[in-house]
Amino acid sequence: LWADPLTFGWIYQFWNDPQREEIDRAIKENKHKIQSDELSSKTQLFSDRYMVEYMLQNSILPLWLAICRKNRWTPSVESNNIFESLAIKKQHHLSHWTNTWKDNIANYESIYDHSDNTAPPYLEDLFMDLTQEERLWVFFEQEAKIFTDLSSVPTRLEDVRILEPACGSGHFLVMMVRMLMQLYAEEGQLRGVQWDLSAKKQAMKNILECNLHGLDIDPRAAQIATCAVFLEARRQCGTSSQELNSYIMASDIFIGRLPDAHPFKRSLVQKLSEGLELPENVLLEVINTFAKVDYLGSLKRVRSDIRAILEPYRMHICGNGQEDLVESFCSVLEQYISDWMKNNQHNLGIETTLLGTDLQKILKYMHINQEDHYDLVIMNPPYQSQGKIDGGCRDYQALYPNGSVDLFAAFIMRSMELLKANGLSSSVTLNNWMFLTTFQGFREEMLTTHSLVLVTELGKGAFQNGSNLINTSINVFHKSKLVKDSRSLGIRPYSPEDTNSDKHQPLRIELALQCWSEHYDYNIDRLSGIEGWPLIYWWDDAFLQRYLDAEKLGSLSPAKQGLATANNARFSQYVWEHHTTEDWQPFILGSKDKWINPRLLDIRWRYSGLEIKNYSKAVIRNPQYYFQQGIAYNKIGSSFGGKIHRQPSIIGNAGSSVFPKRGVSIYQTLCILNTSVIKTVIGGLNPTTNFTEENVNNLPYFPIEGAEQIYNQLDIAFTEHESHREPSVEF
Repeated sequence: LWADPLTFGWIYQFWNDPQREEIDRAIKENKHKIQSDELSSKTQLFSDRYMVEYMLQNSILPLWLAICRKNRWTPSVESNNIFESLAIKKQHHLSHWTNTWKDNIANYESIYDHSDNTAPPYLEDLFMDLTQEERLWVFFEQEAKIFTDLSSVPTRLEDVRILEPACGSGHFLVMMVRMLMQLYAEEGQLRGVQWDLSAKKQAMKNILECNLHGLDIDPRAAQIATCAVFLEARRQCGTSSQELNSYIMASDIFIGRLPDAHPFKRSLVQKLSEGLELPENVLLEVINTFAKVDYLGSLKRVRSDIRAILEPYRMHICGNGQEDLVESFCSVLEQYISDWMKNNQHNLGIETTLLGTDLQKILKYMHINQEDHYDLVIMNPPYQSQGKIDGGCRDYQALYPNGSVDLFAAFIMRSMELLKANGLSSSVTLNNWMFLTTFQGFREEMLTTHSLVLVTELGKGAFQNGSNLINTSINVFHKSKLVKDSRSLGIRPYSPEDTNSDKHQPLRIELALQCWSEHYDYNIDRLSGIEGWPLIYWWDDAFLQRYLDAEKLGSLSPAKQGLATANNARFSQYVWEHHTTEDWQPFILGSKDKWINPRLLDIRWRYSGLEIKNYSKAVIRNPQYYFQQGIAYNKIGSSFGGKIHRQPSIIGNAGSSVFPKRGVSIYQTLCILNTSVIKTVIGGLNPTTNFTEENVNNLPYFPIEGAEQIYNQLDIAFTEHESHREPSVEF
């Protein structure tokens, strides 16, 4: 256990749990807003190993194959026929299991094929027996076409730059070290270099000092990440931390947070002004750009801010003015710090030490957090909706307006800025960005300015130590313009009907990703024809075209939401609970009924609802549709369907209904809403259990033959049923 450098990350996850639970309790009970110093504890979630391997194999390995193509090398995965051997093993593995094994991992002893009289297996026996090289490629998705343009691909592994912008305790970084060491060994072989201890140490030095970069807002997590990476380096080739540097750090730069009048800050600005020969007010402005990096981390565009501040002094800093302004400033600042620390080495008081340390952090932060610099950005960013974050630490909203809905969206947008052209961003996030209306701006910006080459929807329960209700996806964006009619790859390692989210679900997903995931090749540009551009990648081209050609329900029978009383116990009663008729009117809320909505509830509507209209918390919506004939639908739940109003009624907020326009058959609309194809469509438009009016308005109008006759038969049966149901008003 303790030989594995990842152990510290798991320990830190559990060590943080009490504080996270306390924050969750405060949010639930007291409507607490997350403060800047609570962000890291609230949002840290240790990634499962299979997720990390899947993401690395579909980001680093495509780049490695591109490097091989550029150098005209034949990688070992091709020369050793690894893909072919994996295909054979996958088929053989599946043939020993029933078709339902993926749904019954918890009872694996009873479903294992005992035809050879073997004993029931341990859980690890569910996996294929793989060689080390097969394990390296088992999650690789060959259908995802990436790096077709080799012009900007590095020629050597040493030149590859990788960033984890929310590195936490370093799970990704450690796994990157392991993968890169295997690739360096192969590169050495292809170059004819002997893979001895000296070559291993040089490769490790390149990995830590050239390839890997990590940034986080939690100083403890960054320290653990650095420690884990150094332990892995020592485990691999005996290299000690004294022999290596790393670019892993926390953005806890305190000098920017100090008031301008603070003596410590004034002293620093004065010393820098004397040493760099720049005005104090300019340097103060430069220092203040770091004011919020302690909680914004890699989201802060410090270099562009500093570039704008220093532009008037370009000639003074750069000499001929042709070099990069920020790089030149960093070089001048680095030289000044080195000289200053050397001159004060015999007078290292608290002030001198703190000033030197913070300035060195500033330089390191600016080196790591630079735009157009990385070939790969790989991350499990924080998930947190804006509504639960305190307004004082929502600065990212102004920086990333279309990514302001959730922190992870802002991180994805930032990752594209940090990448070079032709770079890859790989992230594991919530999957709600693919469908919800609130993410429409994010989708439109990302899908029009970049290419989504791979999305793997993991579903619920993918994290071993996260909430089983978290719906996740792995997303790989390519920093290149979306080409018209280009194809993307969608993968789903579970059945849409699968409701499993128990402790065994991560195991099911891992096995499915190895053996049987459903693959969908789709045209992402054509999906833009659907209102809001949801990523319904599993619709085939024929069905998508049928949907696009159809009239939409909103233009013929628009959906409308009803009133919210804010106190149903006061204003509504079941029909058998009151004895007066003039003060009460039929009221429609959500119910599980299908086809016909019986009169179950009434609403107090004396004097046209004056009492409710004067109730401060009540919300009156669409009163012009009250008492009109309509069709209610299930707004919440896993089963969608329509039910015609039995009597002219008032609709409630959970009794949203569609109202056919003049000339549109209400029976036709009712039958359409209850078809299986409509249930499939709305499940694609919004895979959650809360359907919006917009979702319903975007449903296709697929006419049903004999709709009125269908309703007439239902009406006869329903009337007879209600006449024998004692609580019914039709009894």
